[in-house]
Amino acid sequence: MAPAALSGFATSPLPEPHSEIPMAIAEARRRNPEATKASILRAAERCFVEHGFAGTSMADIARRARVTKSLIHHHFGSKEELWNEVKKSRISHYAEVQRQLMAEADSGERALRGSIEVLFNFLRDNPEYVRLNTWMNLEDPKLSTMHYPDLVTVGVERVREEQQAGRIRRDLDPRSLIVAMISLCTYWFTAKKTGLAHLVPTGDSDEQHLDAIVKVLLEGVLTRSAREAPQTG
Repeated sequence: MAPAALSGFATSPLPEPHSEIPMAIAEARRRNPEATKASILRAAERCFVEHGFAGTSMADIARRARVTKSLIHHHFGSKEELWNEVKKSRISHYAEVQRQLMAEADSGERALRGSIEVLFNFLRDNPEYVRLNTWMNLEDPKLSTMHYPDLVTVGVERVREEQQAGRIRRDLDPRSLIVAMISLCTYWFTAKKTGLAHLVPTGDSDEQHLDAIVKVLLEGVLTRSAREAPQTG
């Protein structure tokens, strides 16, 4: 017969991961909910980056963040909402920089070149987002819900303005142009670790690829008059 202390173990509900958080940590988190949310977001991002959405459980996130699952639900509601917050936290600053660029660039050439460079540098500096993006492509399409859809709208409107001004070819669909730009930048960081990097000559392969993207798009997108116009500033 099992000892009395263990007799009810098999039928008792299992505790949540880290449900017995040290008192000092629990008290600090009660007093600073924003710090707690930030800690959960960091833990969730690491789990999602390493294992994807389907391969991550709320228990995994709770364990890494050293909080209870109920606290995660309190702050974020569901795993889907937490996934979206992780993506949003990564891309918010990038989105603001792109908006500012579209508003301030004084020519189609500067707007296009600047937008490519901002996106490329964001992906280079945020490998975690690149990996999240790869998981999104592999898993449920619903995970790819776009944040800041207005950013695409701003880009489309700017392309149309440049087309009307005769600086960008009018036979190009603005949305297709934006998709092409995103694809050229994103695929490099998704695939270069699988064997593409050796195709690039020695040196700074990232910078060489960025230069190639800019040249291909500018030559193919800008009208001849825009390409030949002298650049000021």
